[in-house]
Amino acid sequence: VHPDAVAALELSESQVEKLKETFTATDEEVAKLQKQVADKEMEATDAAKDVAAIQARERQSLVGLLTRDQQAKIGTLLGKTFDFSKVQRTYPRAPEFVLEGAEWIQGEPETMEDLRGKVVAVYFYAFQCINCQRNFPHYKAWHDDMADQGLVVIGIQRPETSAERNRERVLAAVEKDGFEYPVLFDEESGNWNAWGNTMWPTTYLIDKKGFIRRWWQGEMNWQGTPGEQQMRGSIEQLLAE
Repeated sequence: VHPDAVAALELSESQVEKLKETFTATDEEVAKLQKQVADKEMEATDAAKDVAAIQARERQSLVGLLTRDQQAKIGTLLGKTFDFSKVQRTYPRAPEFVLEGAEWIQGEPETMEDLRGKVVAVYFYAFQCINCQRNFPHYKAWHDDMADQGLVVIGIQRPETSAERNRERVLAAVEKDGFEYPVLFDEESGNWNAWGNTMWPTTYLIDKKGFIRRWWQGEMNWQGTPGEQQMRGSIEQLLAE
């Protein structure tokens, strides 16, 4: 529906309106699924399958709305083919910690810039979340086993319940759970949003140059999955680089 595409394909006003309706419906359905995942009403894997089905339906609808001539012209709008085998993977850079509406409640304040040269494991959690609690021993083990090798573990507590918005209860939970590394209380979700996070718990591994190299959503050892072992192996690899 971009003006250049409308002109090149010679789309009618009726086609443009129908396309907009289709795209809007897709966006609304996907947003609803994302909210269900965030509210823990649906597993992320199930939502991903539904999103793929919605997008496939959208593509079929798109083809159905265009004439054969218009379909033939789409390829010319995409430019020349490109050999993606020559492209090396580019990793996203970890965002800087947001302190507006957030505070370090344990450990010295950290910045991603100051952590260059170290491997960083950042995890988002809520202290009452049972899935998060099942990951806590892994984080503590990483800190105990690899802190002297250059690993920095950082917890970010983003509230899910009203109790998790209470600073004193968050502090008490940090002590009870035995965290011995920096913890950021993300009361107003500034860091959650900056990272584009969608669920508790989510664990990110950042390399010595500040790039996110791997992440894990949910319990690492869910139903026998060797996730902790895999993540530990990734940490060791990053430490060796």
